[in-house]
Amino acid sequence: MQFLKAIFFFFFGSFSWKFPPWLQAIASLVNKAREWRKNNKKIFWSALAAVVLVYAGVLWYDSLPKPVQVQVSGTAPALTELKDDPVFDSVYVNFSASAAPLEQIGKVVSKGITLSPAMKGQWTWRSDSQLEFKPEQDWAVGEDYVVKFEKSFFPNHLVLSTYEYHFASAAFSARLMNTYFHQDPL
Repeated sequence: MQFLKAIFFFFFGSFSWKFPPWLQAIASLVNKAREWRKNNKKIFWSALAAVVLVYAGVLWYDSLPKPVQVQVSGTAPALTELKDDPVFDSVYVNFSASAAPLEQIGKVVSKGITLSPAMKGQWTWRSDSQLEFKPEQDWAVGEDYVVKFEKSFFPNHLVLSTYEYHFASAAFSARLMNTYFHQDPL
């Protein structure tokens, strides 16, 4: 072993190392904490128990069942074709789970929903997860609409991700259908 030390010294010289100041400060703090823990055992163990209980409480709370949020989606009305007897496009609001009271399916809904800007029409539950709005008049061109639901409109156990549905009617657009050049022969 002495021989190896001599060879190491011959090639690399002697080394001396001291703890850096930050490591000495950490060691000093650790020693002070150990001494404080010895002198204040009741406070230390009480604080440790409190931290463990709080952590256990957080884990317990996270393990509780969370309410399932029903997602809301839907459609926007298409352009109305210009005919003698036009048919106005309906708007459908879809829910990711059963949202309608079973006795309301297929029936007209008269309260709990507001459409703004206001428009005459009729809300109907088409299924347990789909509402339909049939307008009595044509949709305004390029208008933004908001459907708002009252919380009392749905069963108590149901939690929606949002109680509003936003959509826009079709915007005005022009397009060239035919490129035809006509020259008058006269």
